[in-house]
Formats: sequence, C-alpha cells, structure tokens
Amino acid sequence: MPSEMLIATIPEMLEAAQAAAWLRKSTADVHDGGGYDVHAGVGAMLWIREQVRDRANFSLVWDDTATDSALDLRITSKLGPARIEATRGTGTALIHRSTAGAAGTLWAGTRIKVAGLGSLPRMYRVSADTQILATDTGKIVPIEAEQTGSTTAIDTSKLGGSVVSWEDSIFTMGWTITNLRCAAGTDRETDPAYRARWRQGKLDRRVGYPKAISDALVKAGATYVVLLESDYVVGGDDCVVGGDDYGINRAFVADATYQANPDLLRACRIAVDSVRVLGCDLTVWGIVRTPQAFSLTINCWDDPVKLDQTAIRTAALDGALHYFSSRTNGFTFKRDGLSAYIMQQTQDVQSIAFGGSDPTDTVISALMESTALPLLYTTRDLLNITLSGPV
Repeated sequence: MPSEMLIATIPEMLEAAQAAAWLRKSTADVHDGGGYDVHAGVGAMLWIREQVRDRANFSLVWDDTATDSALDLRITSKLGPARIEATRGTGTALIHRSTAGAAGTLWAGTRIKVAGLGSLPRMYRVSADTQILATDTGKIVPIEAEQTGSTTAIDTSKLGGSVVSWEDSIFTMGWTITNLRCAAGTDRETDPAYRARWRQGKLDRRVGYPKAISDALVKAGATYVVLLESDYVVGGDDCVVGGDDYGINRAFVADATYQANPDLLRACRIAVDSVRVLGCDLTVWGIVRTPQAFSLTINCWDDPVKLDQTAIRTAALDGALHYFSSRTNGFTFKRDGLSAYIMQQTQDVQSIAFGGSDPTDTVISALMESTALPLLYTTRDLLNITLSGPV
C-alpha cells in the first residue's frame, strides 16, 4: 500500500455525496446545510477517520512505511540487525579535598552540574558507588551523562569559563571537582537510517558484491585487499582484450607484512568460491610492496639562492611521503597527484619535473592483467631533489 495514498477531504466527500444524490433524484436538496448535506457530513467525517486508520495499519506491514517498534519487528523477523539505541556517554570525574576527612560512600546517582557552556547546564552523575577512605584527598569517580545521545561529550580541562559543581550534596561536603571528562553517547538510530543500514547489509552479503568478497578474503587471512572490476580482461589463449566478464574479476591480497605467501593465496582462492558469481572469473593474486626512488627537479618561482632551500626540500619530502600514505595512491600512481601534494606544502614551487627512471602514471587496464600488484612507497632516502629556477 503506497505511503502517498491520498486521504479525501470533507469537501471532496460532500461533493461526491451531492453528485450521487442528484443522480438518484434531480430535485434533491443538496445545498450547504440541507437535509442531505447533514447526513453526508457525518458520513464524510466517519469515512475519513476510517481511511486514516486503514492507512496507518497498512503502513506498519510494509518495509518502506513501518515506523518505530513495527519497523524493529519487521527487520529483526527477517534476521536483520537490531536498531542502534541511544546510550549515555561515560567518563570520570577527578575530585579533591585539601585534607583527609570523613570516610563514606559517594553514592551512584549523585549529580554533577557543568555550567557556563550555554543557556542550560549539562548534567552528569556518579555511575557507581564509590568508597571514600578517611585518608583520601583525591579520587577518580566513574560518571555518566544524565542525558543520552552524542552531544554530552566534554572535557572541562579544555573549557575555559565552565563551572563544575555538585548538584546533590550527599557526602560531597569538602570535595571539589577539579576535572570532568565524558565521552559521547550514541543517538537512537532513526527509522530511515535503520532501514538504510539493513538494506545495505543485505547488499553487502550478496555474492559478487565487494563487501562480501572482501570479508571472505579477510576471514581467510588477508590483511590488505584490493578489488578491481572491469569488462576488459584478457580472455583465453588468444589474449584478446575486451571480453564480457563483468564485475569484480581481480583480487589482490597480502598479510600484515605485505607478503602473499602460497598458503595465503591458496586460502583466499578457496574462500572466494563461496562469494563470487557463478561464471565470473575471479582470480586472486598477491600484493608486493615496492620501494620507488624519485629524481625530482623542483622549479621555483625565483632563484633558489634567494629562497630558504632547506624549507623547500623539507616541504617536498613531506609532500611526497604524505602522497604515498594514502590508501590508493601507492596502487594507482599519478605524477600530477604527487606534484600537487608537494606544491600544497610550499608556495615557492612553480613546477616539478620527473626523472627519466621515475614511474609514469599507472594504467588501470594493465593492473587487470597483473599477477603481482605493486604497492609503491618511498622514503626520504629514496627522494633525490634538485632545486632550479623558474622555467
């Protein structure tokens, strides 16, 4: 039943009743306030209530329109995940007194107020009974936010102007709260977000989808996984490029040390059989972490003699290392990308020229035919930088 089903209005239903009366008796008195109009008005109101009730009931039995507990029941009955419920953030409060004093218990539920952060103070509370010894002058107390949700995170040591005080005075005389820290809680998952997560989870578990394939490879022992999909895969002994093997058809794996030993490859090749689409060739190969030297000529906007050459070299080194720290740049190297990372570090660089032995841009179609996927990386020792004037 579509959620956009229209509910007739009273004027529309009265007009329909008037038309029906005229069809039966052309002399019927159907003007506003007439006899027929009185009876039709009562019926119109009752029928509108019936429509609203029916739509509300029907909406609860459809995935697109069910809400609150009805949506929870529909998703969990289909073996879907439970909704993420709201939780309170937790943390600690550091309390202090100048001298030893009375022993006792700081009871759970004792409230703490943090003021000075806006129109309303934030409220926190002790989350577990805390024993205080007579010799104690300092104590770390477990606390939680009084309200649920993600907006209660706080660290009063970093908030100037905040005032932290006891809201309840049971066994708090003489104790001062010197710092309060609380992590964020979680917000209750909305109906649209819950519905979307459930549906995405169903897609992720389907064979042939990236998440299902990646999860199977990780479960088989891979730490690093690269998935490539294309319809341009070398096909058969004739080595003709341009087949009809759609979807993910190349997977590359490595362990935590960027190694792909035969045992790992064997385990991963067995694992993908349960998550690949029947008829789609999905081959598994290894990732090889490959050091790469660069000979970069950096053309500056002015004569390098007039510039801080050490700063420019440091910026270039930092930019190159930052470029290769990306998840993808080591696999799909781009000269323009590396140049951009370096030029973002300093305004003195006009352009960058690469050496003859430096790698060219990675061609994705070539990766599809790889049996060992190179993961480029570099170090400061592998970067040779020459400064030059403008070109």
